[in-house]
Amino acid sequence: MRTQLHHLLEEGAVRFGDRPALSHQEVTLDYASAWDLASRTGAVLSGLGVARGDRVAVYLDKRPETVGGIFGASVAGGVFVPVNPALKGSQVAYILGDCDVRVLITTHQRWESVREDAKGCRELAHVLLVDVEQGAVPDEDEVRVHALSALLGEVVEPRAGRSTSTRPRSSTRPAAPAAPRGSSCRTATCWWAPRASRPTSATTARTSSSPRSR
Repeated sequence: MRTQLHHLLEEGAVRFGDRPALSHQEVTLDYASAWDLASRTGAVLSGLGVARGDRVAVYLDKRPETVGGIFGASVAGGVFVPVNPALKGSQVAYILGDCDVRVLITTHQRWESVREDAKGCRELAHVLLVDVEQGAVPDEDEVRVHALSALLGEVVEPRAGRSTSTRPRSSTRPAAPAAPRGSSCRTATCWWAPRASRPTSATTARTSSSPRSR
């Protein structure tokens, strides 16, 4: 029985493992690869201390890590906080503080726009940057800054059909993900997520209205 958001993608990987889930530009991603990205992201979040009910904010445009972060937060037992990518840094910082966000997933440029205002967010402990290499960005006073691709590479291959926060729901193992066609990249920056698994509802953190920009 589906009880959490990531169960939709997990079930899709078991049932439709090697079938195309979506296409993004020249890259076609199957369900098994989409679930692999989400489960690895969930393992990364769990390793950073994300526990049941913790908030994980995703401040990105439409890209692979956006979906990996949304489903990955569910895998780790957390609650994802969707942040409109059109908002300004001060508005984003307001949401981070109001929702007690613990982990922020974003790009280097977006983090720079939020960094100063986010210093008042007491619960924010980790920032995952999707477009940098490890060591490219220094930690802040109270926040650890990580390269997501490096942490994903350190995750031991998750068992298909098994999340880091739930019991296994199937013994069937989907096909192992292969490098996407049309691209030699095997990191999360080359992955997307399925359109076919569109939940009719999902639990997200309460996000208060951001202050109007002047």
